[in-house]
Amino acid sequence: MRHAPTIGEMYEGLTADILGRTIPPGLDLKVVSGFAEDHDGKLSNQIDCMLVRGEGTPVPYTSNYKWHIKDVIAVIEVKKNLFSKGLDESYHQLREILETHSSWIQNAKEGGAYNINPSRRAFSEITGEVVPGIRTAS
Repeated sequence: MRHAPTIGEMYEGLTADILGRTIPPGLDLKVVSGFAEDHDGKLSNQIDCMLVRGEGTPVPYTSNYKWHIKDVIAVIEVKKNLFSKGLDESYHQLREILETHSSWIQNAKEGGAYNINPSRRAFSEITGEVVPGIRTAS
């Protein structure tokens, strides 16, 4: 096979298959490809492989799904080769997902958002320091 997009899809499929075999049945967890959606409806770039819970929304005419960021448990970017350009792109992709999740956690409009105040207080009590602010990628 010499078609680069197909080769990439094959590696992603292999990764999803192997990860899917490790998940015990009955946990309502799935391994999918698709997009993470934030509390404002903004979509991430396409994610190679996500471990998710619950039900996502199918993207019409594709095998991809949209999942709310609260239901995304893990994100995996699959690379055939480890060259600096690909690693840099993957880093920024994963950083975007982290920022989306952090934004959801801190968003008071979202009824299911986490209350992180107890965690912030515990951190301060343990370390004697105020919790650092959330950094954003530049």
